[in-house]
Amino acid sequence: ISDLLNYGYVTGRPYLGVSTQDVTLRSRDRMWYYSDGTRCVLVEKVMPGSAAEAAGIQSGDLILKLEDEQITSGDALSGAISAYKPGDKATLTIQRDGKESTVEVTFGEYKPQN
Repeated sequence: ISDLLNYGYVTGRPYLGVSTQDVTLRSRDRMWYYSDGTRCVLVEKVMPGSAAEAAGIQSGDLILKLEDEQITSGDALSGAISAYKPGDKATLTIQRDGKESTVEVTFGEYKPQN
C-alpha cells in the first residue's frame, strides 16, 4: 500500500517489455516449424529501452520457453516472469525465421508510463 501511496504503482516488479499474442502453430504455417497444435506466444511489439530490446528480442519472434518452463500463453509468460526480481537474469528460448535459439535477458523494473 505504501508503494501505491508514494509512487502510484507497486515497485520491484520485473519487466520484460513486450506485447504478445497467443498462437497455436499449425503445419501450414510456413515460417514456424513446430508440430500441429504447439502453443506459444508471438512477440507483437518490443518496447523501446526495455529488457527485451536489450536482449535482442524482435517483433515476430516466438517465445517458446523461459528457462525450462514451456510458455503456452501470455498469461503463462507473465506468471513465469513474476517469479523474478528486477535485475535477475534468465534464458528465453525463442524462434526467429524458423530457427530456435536462446537469449539471455536481464529483467528491468516495471514503471508505468505517464
